[in-house]
Amino acid sequence: MIGGEWVGGGGGRGWRVAATVIELDISQPWTPEPSTGRRAPFLGAAFLTLVVTVILTGPALTAGRPFAFAWRAHTLPGQFWATARSVFTIDVDRSADPGITTLIARDPGRGAPQWTARLTGPLAAHYTTENHLLLTDFPPTFEQGLRSTFMDTRNGLPVRAYPTSSIPLAYVADEVIVLIDRDPEDREVAEPRRTEETGLDRAHLVEARDVRTGAVRWTRRLARGTMWHLPGVMPGSEGIVGLPPGENWMLTYTAEGLVRTWDLNNGDALGTALVGPLSRQSYVLALPGTLLVRIKTPAEASLAAYDPRAMLRRWRYMPRELFATPSGCGTLICLHTDRSTWGLDVRTGRLTWRLERPRLRPSPPGVPALVPAFGEQLVLFDPETGRRRSGDETWRVADAAPYNTQVVLARPGSGGSAVIGLLDLVANTVRRLGTVTPFPLASQCVSPGNAVVCEDGEGLLRVWHPR
Repeated sequence: MIGGEWVGGGGGRGWRVAATVIELDISQPWTPEPSTGRRAPFLGAAFLTLVVTVILTGPALTAGRPFAFAWRAHTLPGQFWATARSVFTIDVDRSADPGITTLIARDPGRGAPQWTARLTGPLAAHYTTENHLLLTDFPPTFEQGLRSTFMDTRNGLPVRAYPTSSIPLAYVADEVIVLIDRDPEDREVAEPRRTEETGLDRAHLVEARDVRTGAVRWTRRLARGTMWHLPGVMPGSEGIVGLPPGENWMLTYTAEGLVRTWDLNNGDALGTALVGPLSRQSYVLALPGTLLVRIKTPAEASLAAYDPRAMLRRWRYMPRELFATPSGCGTLICLHTDRSTWGLDVRTGRLTWRLERPRLRPSPPGVPALVPAFGEQLVLFDPETGRRRSGDETWRVADAAPYNTQVVLARPGSGGSAVIGLLDLVANTVRRLGTVTPFPLASQCVSPGNAVVCEDGEGLLRVWHPR
């Protein structure tokens, strides 16, 4: 293969050809000898060495095909998503009061709109206002309970609260895109309160639109006192989030402990369980393939896992008192605290390892390695033991998409540029795609496989196609 990098600016853009380098163990980068143009001896032995080394070491670094810039668009800073079928952005027209918010599905190849949907309601209106800050109380405390709040940055007062751990505008599943906001039939929907609230005394509306056409498939009203969560959505998530592939369900629950799961494709009920009264410090979360219940009483705290369809309990465990945020970590559940990450074996409900480092990136079941979260240097960890396996810390994780098996990496360069790479967790390879200029440190990227989509932290979205 012929490697190289995409360069732009000044008088024009083009592909600069460079010599291909294959690093067999990316935990120990090396500099190749200058090429003499001679044919290397012992070709068969070299090939055998290559195969053995790739099997026994960390991800192999391979040269990608040309990395071609495709198109750009504007979106709210940090709020976008990409699938193989569509790139989703949010357009805001602030000429009106409140501003007009529009969800746009774009063609990954050309950027042309496939469909648009006007987003109305208080949640969408707050996203168009620059003087609001989103705060999430998770894990919930006795004083605050579970809620996400918009705060007015001018006076520090809470403006509106929702009874859930995150309040994105849109959740992208396999077949539908889910929107949740206040029920417009609730007569108090447009009356924000200036006192502390959780949102539990308000009704909400779930609307599911077809990802191909934008047409509404179904709606469901969530009565007052109802909380909710969707699979794999991290607490504090904003804008547009993607659900892990195949996780086309959501849960609702009440303080009485009545938990229900719903099929996102058609809105039908899947299962129901009564898990017991829930205190203000208790919660129910949807993880990939698992419904996790935390019960906190003055006497004890427990974690229990349920099958989201049959609603049968798989295990129950009484861990040490961890003020932690759960996520999927391959075959385990990770419990993230401010200082460390614990690996919880879902088969037994036991804590198996502990890492004293920043949070790990949520990963789907079956991946052979765990990687750090967005912004951290690339290190690979064994999901079963938590031990470091390999990694090249010259790469930084630039991927903002939990649970994807393709992880976008960036290696900072000169003049604000960066070399972009793509880590394939299943194939155990890193593919060097090319150089992007400019590439701010705040840039967040996702890759659905047929494109690399990055947002620069200020609302400029750019799309490249590995060819």
